[in-house]
Amino acid sequence: MQSSFTTTFPSAQNVLDAPVFDVAGVMLTLIAQRTSNNSYVTPNNEISGWASAYGQHHRDAVTRALSEAWAWLGANGFIAEEFKQGVGHPGIFVTRAGQKIQSRADFLAYAKSSLLPSEILRADLAEVVRPLFLGGHFDAAVSSAFIQVEVYVRTVCKFPNDLVGIPLMRKAFHPETGPLTDLNAVPAEREAIMHLFSGAIGAYKNPLSHRVVGLSNAVVAASVILVANELLAQANYHARVRGLAGAPMP
Repeated sequence: MQSSFTTTFPSAQNVLDAPVFDVAGVMLTLIAQRTSNNSYVTPNNEISGWASAYGQHHRDAVTRALSEAWAWLGANGFIAEEFKQGVGHPGIFVTRAGQKIQSRADFLAYAKSSLLPSEILRADLAEVVRPLFLGGHFDAAVSSAFIQVEVYVRTVCKFPNDLVGIPLMRKAFHPETGPLTDLNAVPAEREAIMHLFSGAIGAYKNPLSHRVVGLSNAVVAASVILVANELLAQANYHARVRGLAGAPMP
């Protein structure tokens, strides 16, 4: 990691455009440098000094961005308040978890991992998708996530392997005849579920089947993968409610 914010983020706009965890990674190194010299570190002093490097015109916006990153470090356990006898206001120290971060690559790897928390991501999906995502293969990770949705729906509906993509979802969730359709729901909701599945496959999976999309943003890729995660949850719910034989839990 770099020794200053302006080295990594030369302009105020660079700071504002960067993901919060990227800003936090640089911040962690600067805090570690300061505390290693037994300096008394507080958010007001540090953030004020870092923001001032970008000029008065951008000071408020940069200060807010840096404050978000500072809060992110605290929420993820990399920094904590240190209370010392005789000192009215607590200072900040780098926690044991923060001390394990040896490089910017280490930090970004952790940050990417936290975007797809195991508590939310379904187990089978995580097994396939997380290694690709953490390796930076975002196109492949998103494509694999939606393939899992396709495979699951096709399996529980006992459809042939050559039925794929949008036609698969429209048949599985057809408002009147779909094996996964809740016939107790009002017609508009049944149609909406069909459009939800077919639209998501068309918007997110199909483009990746035909060309290199070039996803480069971990936050965007994680968000799309979580859409697939929710679709799997919905499909599994409908399969179990309908009592479809052999409906595995994704």
